[in-house]
Amino acid sequence: MILWFLLLQLDPKVKTELFARLAKLERFQAQFEQETYSDFFDAVHAKGLIQIERPGHLRMEYREGEHKTVICDGSTFYEYDADAENETRLAQGDFENEPLVRIFLYGQNIEEVFMIDRVQDAERGELFRFRPRGQDDYNFTLRFNDQGLPLEVTVENPDGEGTHFAFSQWDLKPSFKPDTFKIPEPKP
Repeated sequence: MILWFLLLQLDPKVKTELFARLAKLERFQAQFEQETYSDFFDAVHAKGLIQIERPGHLRMEYREGEHKTVICDGSTFYEYDADAENETRLAQGDFENEPLVRIFLYGQNIEEVFMIDRVQDAERGELFRFRPRGQDDYNFTLRFNDQGLPLEVTVENPDGEGTHFAFSQWDLKPSFKPDTFKIPEPKP
């Protein structure tokens, strides 16, 4: 079993197929469901729309469960939490190697940032596991649907905390409004 696992990790054909799937995600939108869980608090559920245009542009509109907007415009990360009436602005470069940012917003240099292997889960089928090189503070798994698009992503920390995303209603040729990835001016 261990030998099979290591062979799949090193198989160039498997990596080529994985990277081809991820390369299709240059511009897309999809519905998402998110569950954030921990041993320390009740799970938090949210739903919304994710829109991405590479390189580096993201918009996540949370519509149920949480009420926030996340925008990356290529240089700045912006989050507005409507429930807390709070906004955050940070340099996007500080987040480039976060799992979903590296995979979805940039889609390049993945092997330089992550060690990747393929595992077979009895319940969920084929999963790709990504572990950051030189770190052990999290890992994430990625499962694809029959069309080769991400079906779910689970980011897990060793302490039992994690976030699970499930994606549906993919559109690989969306029409974005001109201000989709525009960050609002700071409020006075």
